Amino acid sequence: MLDYILEPSRQVITPTIADQPGAYFSQRMDPSEYVKFDRETDVVVAQPFFSHFLHQAIVRVGWRNRIPEMCLRWNSQIERGDTTFEEYWDAASGTGSRCHAWSATPTYDLTTHVLGVRPTEPGYRRAEIRPLFGNLQKIAGKVPTPCGLIEIELDRSGGTIVIPNGITADLSFEDSNLKAAKLGSGRHKID
Repeated sequence: MLDYILEPSRQVITPTIADQPGAYFSQRMDPSEYVKFDRETDVVVAQPFFSHFLHQAIVRVGWRNRIPEMCLRWNSQIERGDTTFEEYWDAASGTGSRCHAWSATPTYDLTTHVLGVRPTEPGYRRAEIRPLFGNLQKIAGKVPTPCGLIEIELDRSGGTIVIPNGITADLSFEDSNLKAAKLGSGRHKID
């Protein structure tokens, strides 16, 4: 079913409340009234503010490797010069939020599902690091914790991970031959 939903040829971006406030207030938001939309085959695309829920469903069914490609959808906002994430994929000036916290799911998804960093004890005293390369050759990023930044720079042959004082981490890999390890604070060479 998710393959069907994620097929680009079926996806349609429908008008939003920002585009059609009258339709919203009259509760007439039938997409086929505003855009070419076939109820039998087309799928309404999740707007940025709702994409977090779609992405978490993708992860739950075991498609965590699809997260990087799904996050590429935000490139259009970056290319327009946005420095924050907008509420909708495309809204007329003066409508919709231009800085919408719910739309920032790539910041969560890329650190949690691609870098694979998440706390396993309160205050990040212990963390799990489970990178997933998927189609990527290299992954890098910094994840803030109460103790400082966890820094990751890896390619399929190795790299480095920096763990701040006060944190220990369990490192494992799903899709590479790099070695699992228990990491204490400091800079670690990974191979």
